[in-house]
Amino acid sequence: MKTFLKQNFPTMHRYFCYARMLFRDFVLSERRGHYYDGTFKQPERCLTEIIMPSHIDTILDLGCGNGRNLIPFDGKLKLWGIDIVPKERITFVRDFKDFLYEHLSVEQLTNRFREYPQDLSRTFIFSSGTMMYVSRKNQERFFNVCKKNGCTSFMFQEYEPNNQNYPIENFKLPEQMFNKQRFRDDKGLHQPVCYATF
Repeated sequence: MKTFLKQNFPTMHRYFCYARMLFRDFVLSERRGHYYDGTFKQPERCLTEIIMPSHIDTILDLGCGNGRNLIPFDGKLKLWGIDIVPKERITFVRDFKDFLYEHLSVEQLTNRFREYPQDLSRTFIFSSGTMMYVSRKNQERFFNVCKKNGCTSFMFQEYEPNNQNYPIENFKLPEQMFNKQRFRDDKGLHQPVCYATF
């Protein structure tokens, strides 16, 4: 059935897979906790092993949740996180030293950068499992407006297109623009691919 849908009705297949993914994530989050409630405390491995470019003074985490991915940079950089979850519902993993949280979507942040340009030349932009919820058009708009505002340092950790766990088109920016790297978690299992530009 899945093969028939994929071959004959690719758009319907994509929406079916997306709905299944959202349902599965909802069920799992109810059992294991939410990404923003303090359940997950360890930063992604790619961030613990990164050598940050020397000109960076700010990290912008798209979909920051409880802030776990900001831990390696606490006290070293200005921390800036955005998420669609209101701040009062988030249980941050710690009290960060120099931290700005904004209740925004990627699309809202893109519009703000377009209307009110901001110098991003010293900003490292990171996301983990966030861009896959953003359409191709909005991923491109976000990436282009950030580059226009001076950003050259990006890292997006996302599932590859047509991954068996997330069988929809996830990372939609041209892959040839990025260095791709795979990290293993503590159990030796591969994590999603990191797409980086520095």
